[in-house]
Amino acid sequence: MLPFPWRSVDQAHGERLTLGASFLYLSGGRFPIAPFGQTATGEYGGFLGIAPFVTATNLFFGGGLSESFAARQATAPGVNGRGVSAPVVSLSFEPTEALGLEARAAYLVAPVEGPLGGRVYGTEVDLNLSWAVRDWLVVGAEADVFWPGDFYGGTGTVYKTVLALDVLTP
Repeated sequence: MLPFPWRSVDQAHGERLTLGASFLYLSGGRFPIAPFGQTATGEYGGFLGIAPFVTATNLFFGGGLSESFAARQATAPGVNGRGVSAPVVSLSFEPTEALGLEARAAYLVAPVEGPLGGRVYGTEVDLNLSWAVRDWLVVGAEADVFWPGDFYGGTGTVYKTVLALDVLTP
């Protein structure tokens, strides 16, 4: 059995291969609902995060090359506060100091059943590439795919592609 993350380094060529696995769990619940004009009573059992910044996936959690940290108000995790549990696996390869490739996959599930009766948010796969053309110039590319599950009631596949250009200054 290999400990995670597992790394293999070829000292002669500088190549590095990293295999990782993690599990994300953010508790959820149902918000109390009251008829129109009345005050809702009850408790919400999920965790409320202050300025959450979860980078486990690019589409579901809004991460990736085109996103950056933005302080937000308290947020309930998942869709409508239903929570999230997700096993995540990743593989990264750096054939040279200037080139990096990363692939990540996650199976996202709601701990609490959604309004349509499903609990599976879906499966997401993210691919990232970065290339340091010069010490001051980095080119990045990202391709993400999300296959929705029964939580959404059969909606279509979601795609996102991003090209990035980073100019670094001292």
